[in-house]
Amino acid sequence: MRITTHMMMNNYRNDVEDAFSSMNKALQHTIDYRKFERPSDDPVAASQTFDVHWMTGLNNDYTANVTDQKATITTAEKVLQHVDKLLTNADTTDTLKAVNGDINSNNREVLANQLTDIRNEIVSQMNSMYSGNYLFGGSNDSDPPFQMKGDQLYYRGINVDTGKLEDGSKPKITLDQLTNEKTYVDIGLGIKVNKDGSINAQSAFDSAMPGISYIGYGVDADGNPKNVCSLLTKISNALKSSSNEDTLSTSELNNIQSYISTFRNSHDDLRNGQSAVGQKLQFLDSTSNYLTDVNLNLASKDNEVEFLSPYDAIESFYSQSYCYSSSLKVGNQVLQQSLMDYLK
Repeated sequence: MRITTHMMMNNYRNDVEDAFSSMNKALQHTIDYRKFERPSDDPVAASQTFDVHWMTGLNNDYTANVTDQKATITTAEKVLQHVDKLLTNADTTDTLKAVNGDINSNNREVLANQLTDIRNEIVSQMNSMYSGNYLFGGSNDSDPPFQMKGDQLYYRGINVDTGKLEDGSKPKITLDQLTNEKTYVDIGLGIKVNKDGSINAQSAFDSAMPGISYIGYGVDADGNPKNVCSLLTKISNALKSSSNEDTLSTSELNNIQSYISTFRNSHDDLRNGQSAVGQKLQFLDSTSNYLTDVNLNLASKDNEVEFLSPYDAIESFYSQSYCYSSSLKVGNQVLQQSLMDYLK
């Protein structure tokens, strides 16, 4: 009888400890609403939770990338808007429209200086930075993309009109290649690599904004530069070098009007570039909304696989608490009777 009673007490103590442990675990669930504390508690739920957390982490990275790109491109868009305004002012005020052959030499020099000032401000704007990086350097955002050397404008060391280096030699990379540079950012489109090792353009976001793709480079069929800054330089120099007579000669006027015509075409190209930047922003806005929806879906999935509802957690606690209380009551009755039997 002593062995039986001793075994009964041990079994009872173990059962009570299990009941108390279950009640304590249920109590913890009412505090944090988690279905498990260790993966071994519920391996399936733990595995699903890990997957959801991994996908949420990736989605948060994509969201951060989109936010950064939106801020950068918004800044670039504002810069281009300002450049557009400068070009508009140059074309609608006395700066260009007054070049009609009737202004005297003194006024022509004033206009020439105004054009030079506008050119210099455009160069400064195209060297704008955001968050420590140059906006319009293409794949190189650590160095100023534009530099004036005398009256010649250079983009990343290459003359925007001739396509050559300062010493007259050919660069290793052409302006056409620089214009087509790509800098891809992962924003959750599912990056894919082509057979040649390049990134599929449809699977990532191209953040590169080469400055010459907006303000032009090279020359047109008439030999006029297509870069707006170079054109402003040409017009300014033509005004300064024209005769001291109050009236421009026919050849001088024809040259300036030819520059003005090319200038307006290049201005239209800049506006097309602005539209492309606006489309980038619209795409990023759409992607941002998509990522927000994905985050909401992942949060909902996480609630399903990792957390209990408050109702279920509280119900479980009361159930385990009842079991624990019942085990104590039953134990009191059984052990008391067994002890009396032993004494008899």
